[in-house]
Amino acid sequence: MADQRYDAVFLGNSLTSLAAAALLAKKGRRVFLLDDLDRRLSHIPDPAFEFSSGPLLYFGFERWGAMEGFFAELDFPIPMLQKRGLDYKRCAPLLQVIQPAHRIDLYSAGEDYLDELKREYGNQVQKLKILFEQAEREAAGFYPFLGQFQQIEINGMGDRLGEWRKQLDFSKAVRTQQKTSAADFLSQYVFSSSLRKYFELLSLFAYKKPFAELNAFDLILLLSALQKGGARLTGGYPKLVAFFHQLIKGWGGVVFQNNKPSAFERKGRTITCLRLPNGNRLSAPQYILSKPESNVIPDFFFSLPQELLPMPMKESLIMAWGDQRPAGFSDLMVLRLNLPEDALDQDDATRRIAVSVFPVERRKALLYDRTSLEAKILERLYWLIPFSQSKIATHAANPLRETAPFEEAYIFDSMRSGDTSEIKTKSSGDRKALLKGVSYYLRSKESKNLMILSSDLCHKVAWGSAFVAGKRLATLIENL
Repeated sequence: MADQRYDAVFLGNSLTSLAAAALLAKKGRRVFLLDDLDRRLSHIPDPAFEFSSGPLLYFGFERWGAMEGFFAELDFPIPMLQKRGLDYKRCAPLLQVIQPAHRIDLYSAGEDYLDELKREYGNQVQKLKILFEQAEREAAGFYPFLGQFQQIEINGMGDRLGEWRKQLDFSKAVRTQQKTSAADFLSQYVFSSSLRKYFELLSLFAYKKPFAELNAFDLILLLSALQKGGARLTGGYPKLVAFFHQLIKGWGGVVFQNNKPSAFERKGRTITCLRLPNGNRLSAPQYILSKPESNVIPDFFFSLPQELLPMPMKESLIMAWGDQRPAGFSDLMVLRLNLPEDALDQDDATRRIAVSVFPVERRKALLYDRTSLEAKILERLYWLIPFSQSKIATHAANPLRETAPFEEAYIFDSMRSGDTSEIKTKSSGDRKALLKGVSYYLRSKESKNLMILSSDLCHKVAWGSAFVAGKRLATLIENL
């Protein structure tokens, strides 16, 4: 049995952990990444549906933004990334919201977006305008730092104090907004019930959680993203993960892909090593676990001939259930349509649709009959897409799997591997900030040298901030 020593061991992946691992490897630190082979796509029946986990809205692609700044630190400016096949494209949100009495297209230009809302909510447009202006004022305290790196060498004391002051102001602004709920932030505006329902739909789309669970910081990020636009990574998240794997290995790090559980060995409250399925034992001062998503979101997959799509049809679409809503589910369906450039088989004649539905009580999702849900979704697709009956093909997905709650972190899903010896540990409720309020990690109650990161893979907002958090995490690990 081989014993190997590392400066940090990363278990699973998230954008934050991948960014931190790459930065540490580039600095010559010994990094080990244990990455589940197919955890991200385990519920998707065909690789052609990888697009469904790709980003739509996030910050940082602008000049001197987080994307450009982060990759520049890795010696990969945007033009070089494009030569390596990591192609980001500026884009509008490409989103349409369909409610019973409203159909709204989302645009990236603030005035266009407001004009579209005016068409549907004309009597409240003045309040909306004031809301967007307030969000912009509040965002001014943290947005410039959230999407920006200092790409200069700080030498003098004046520069260091200026940088420290900037981070302090940023931290205060974020903490203030995180103490306020999104509902309280909106409470000063008397909006109609239909407009509040619109915000509820946006919350489920962007954060996969109800509006009641959002804080004001989340809401401001979302409103800013809708007005400022975003970027799209051709190939989606899996392509970005593969790119990071290459970077880490190129700088001497180790990437081990395996979907079988492993086990910790402890001495008191300290993890002494991680035992791998191949018998190797890894020791490190810090272990960083990126936990899977804690909520069950049922996904369904379909394909149809290209010529059936009504024009224009957006890449993503939020649609109410109408009369077909099943009991126990939110009145919302999210449809994601792949672009021809994302089709792995280059079959432009066929388009694919991934549909997500949202249970009101997430843990009861496993109790619902998938076949009846699929039938109801098909009825809505037939309503949305004329002449599509009998033309839409369904693709079977794996059974719904429930992942770990936030209090219990699992490295891998033992249900899929057939092994019940997964790593499991209770985590402390005390949150410690990587970004003073933007991205958190938890310390385990049982293991003081284990950090638990919340997954940031599926959020449609602020991917750029994950790179900022990754930089902070790398610095934190170096200083521990």
